[in-house]
Amino acid sequence: MSARLYDRPDLDQREGRLALYVTGSLPNAMPSQAYEGRLQITNSVGACTVRQIDGDTLPPGHRLYVDQASRQVVLAWPAFQENAAPIANPGFEDGPTGWEAGAGWVIATENPPVGLWAAGYNNNQGESVISSTSRYAVYAGQRTSAKCKVRQGASAEGNAGASVLLEYRDQDGQVVGRVEGNRVMSASKNRVYDSDVVGTAPAGAATINIAGNGIRYRENKILFVDAFEWDHAVAAAGVNHEVTYAITLLVSDSLGRSARWEGRVVVAVIRDYATEVLLDAPVAYWKLDDALGAVSFADSSGNGISARTIRTWAGAATEPLMQRGPLRTGGQSGWFDGISNIGVEPGSGGFSRLAISPSGRFAVECVLETPTFLGNSTPYILRKQAEASTAHYEDYLLGFAGNQTFQLVFGWTNSGTGSARHVTAPFPLEAGRIYHVLGVCDVVDGVVTVSLYINGELVAMRDDSSMQQLPIDSAGAFTVNAPQNWGAWSFSGRISDIALYAHPLSAARALAHARAAGLAAL
Repeated sequence: MSARLYDRPDLDQREGRLALYVTGSLPNAMPSQAYEGRLQITNSVGACTVRQIDGDTLPPGHRLYVDQASRQVVLAWPAFQENAAPIANPGFEDGPTGWEAGAGWVIATENPPVGLWAAGYNNNQGESVISSTSRYAVYAGQRTSAKCKVRQGASAEGNAGASVLLEYRDQDGQVVGRVEGNRVMSASKNRVYDSDVVGTAPAGAATINIAGNGIRYRENKILFVDAFEWDHAVAAAGVNHEVTYAITLLVSDSLGRSARWEGRVVVAVIRDYATEVLLDAPVAYWKLDDALGAVSFADSSGNGISARTIRTWAGAATEPLMQRGPLRTGGQSGWFDGISNIGVEPGSGGFSRLAISPSGRFAVECVLETPTFLGNSTPYILRKQAEASTAHYEDYLLGFAGNQTFQLVFGWTNSGTGSARHVTAPFPLEAGRIYHVLGVCDVVDGVVTVSLYINGELVAMRDDSSMQQLPIDSAGAFTVNAPQNWGAWSFSGRISDIALYAHPLSAARALAHARAAGLAAL
């Protein structure tokens, strides 16, 4: 009788696997508040680990770990505290959040020493560690006291138990030392005992965290640890100021495969969008909110400059339609087709304020979805027409560079002379995307600066001492999607939150508006 190896069914073949990768982006954070962001791991095999391999130093007390159940990378930090080092979820009342568990550990509600939850150790022989992901800076020689509650369970004395640990790690997060507290190896009448430890940080330690050690020599009856605490302190935990953290992460699975992720966490005060706009005192602000089933043209600035459909030099126009669904966080939008507009005419209430000022210091903004062009010329998003009888010149405009060219333009032509003073975005808008757009004109020491921001980022700027500080023509109307009923300059698309200012906005305010809209460039 004989057997041939090549008759065996492909045992020498290695099964192909899909590539390991990490997707998603980390959300923004608020100063002084607790934070958590998650990234999705895909095609991993077995347990995964994560570590930061490049970028900025994250806030004291941050936690970076893998949620093995959901296969997600978790980055979190506590609310800002001075002279403290809080342990996240010290009593497991939030389940496994904030802990990395070795073999045999399970977070459950069975027989907890304190509260409703505890970490239980069973179905594993030998020793295994459960580590808090709350890690704080430490210096060589620093002393830290810590303890936890232990319920040894029903095992015979000496067969099983647990203890508290202090773990010291290097800059790469690798453990360089452990100090163990007293081992609780008996539990007469189901009693709970403390495990205490005092540790001194060794040379080479960069961070410290608390942990528990499960011990089993015989039997397989569950034991419990709970209520971890310590006296470790740092100058401050968390972050209480605006900052951007650029980070690079490396995720590895049990096969040794790795995937790299790069991104940012922006820590900033993010208010409601309308609040941000009103903080900058606009001359006029039309949200175009969905109001009782119709688009509202009311002025939210408090100046009472309501917009309406108007007749331009080219003819009559119709109202834009209500468009359910926001362009930015918390808002609605108006749908403009080739024959719809809103505007403010000379002689109407508050119109003179839209002339801004002869100084040429002003700003205009809106939120829009990349439109469809209907004509064969340059579409206008919004414009202040220079002369009632002339369509070709404007006191200021925000529009596009040409027919079927989705490059934004902001500026003006020289009140009837055709002398253009504007900037053009260096890239086209992408079809179907939503953008926050801001045009700013400033004059300092006779130098006129025209700037264009898209999603909070400065994309074009022009400084020119030869640019004139233009007088504003009070005869021409202000319109959105204008001049109307004249297909060459029309577009079809959604717009919201049109605001005009009689002063420039700074780069910081441009970013604040875009963030509040949920459209900040990252």
